[in-house]
Amino acid sequence: TWHVTWVEKGSIFQLQGDILRPLVYGLVVAVLLIVRIPAVRKAAASFRSQTLAPLFRRRSQPNI
Repeated sequence: TWHVTWVEKGSIFQLQGDILRPLVYGLVVAVLLIVRIPAVRKAAASFRSQTLAPLFRRRSQPNI
């Protein structure tokens, strides 16, 4: 990301030049790499099971 920014002669702090696309790609790659960290993956799975599982559980008795 830094090298592309330098080649484009842009300014990251003023967001000048054609640097928005490389910054977005860099952000996507950073997020995907962070998700690979085992502690982050475990926390995401725990959050997902606590928040989404109750929404999709089948009820034992139908509502009449």
